[in-house]
Amino acid sequence: MTTEEAEAALAGKPIGTFLLRFSESGRFQYACSYVAQSPQTGRGQVRHVQIQKVPSGYIVDTTKLEGEKVRLQWIFANRPFY
Repeated sequence: MTTEEAEAALAGKPIGTFLLRFSESGRFQYACSYVAQSPQTGRGQVRHVQIQKVPSGYIVDTTKLEGEKVRLQWIFANRPFY
């Protein structure tokens, strides 16, 4: 699933909705696309974060989140990540 396909699938969904997909990036194996609340408008917007498998588990790349870390933790805390 591409980034664009994930955005189309999540368009209009409630804040906190997410999907896991294989990443288009060669560096990361997975991506999580999720609906977050926009600080500017208060409406849902689709965001993406990359996930890398490492020997001890998984690493979520937070370098591009720009303040989304707390929201992402809330999403994962309220929707189990299996």
